[in-house]
Amino acid sequence: MIDSHCHLDLLAQQKDLQQVLSAARQQGVEKIIVPAINESNWATVQMLSEQNDDIYYALGFHPQFLDELSESSLDNLASRVASQCQTSVSLSANAVSISIMVEKMKRYKNSISTLKLILLT
Repeated sequence: MIDSHCHLDLLAQQKDLQQVLSAARQQGVEKIIVPAINESNWATVQMLSEQNDDIYYALGFHPQFLDELSESSLDNLASRVASQCQTSVSLSANAVSISIMVEKMKRYKNSISTLKLILLT
């Protein structure tokens, strides 16, 4: 089973992460996707993924924080994703998931431009 939306980064501030992961495994959870809530926790969710084989991360913006969204935030997201694009990457933005492959980066750049138009107007 995959937990497709778990803010482990926030939970890890209150509980021992390895105990949480162990409890999840006992309940049949094999993989966990940790979505970022805004630019301030991108590094944290990425680090959790790099340190734990069963954790994957999704960069993006939680709808609750869209008031803080700026063009530079979207540019930073595009740069960060582009720099990580050696394999498939997931991007979460405003409850929309977009799978990105390296060979599809041109199409992705158009998506970022579209998101800017939608979210910043």
